[in-house]
Amino acid sequence: MSRAVDECIEHGILAEFLRENRSEVIPVSIFEYNEEEALKAIKADEYELGFQDGNKQGISRSIGILIETCAELGIEKQDTLSKIMEKFSLDQAEANRYMEEYWKQ
Repeated sequence: MSRAVDECIEHGILAEFLRENRSEVIPVSIFEYNEEEALKAIKADEYELGFQDGNKQGISRSIGILIETCAELGIEKQDTLSKIMEKFSLDQAEANRYMEEYWKQ
């Protein structure tokens, strides 16, 4: 562990921090690191990112389906714009981007 700290300092990786805290860094890294806990934390973070991405895609597709359906039913473009802003809490610019992408008439 000492060698790893030396190499980090030599290559400028957290050099100032490691110089100032060397006496604490080595024992903490040896005794307090828990690979299982670290992997669980990484896995949880990656799951959350995937969930958020999937959620965004699902909402985007729902907005698109609503716009396409309104267009097919002959609902006015401005009424559709207002409805997606209301239902999905979109600002004007976001709603207009969706309308440009999905309004086919």
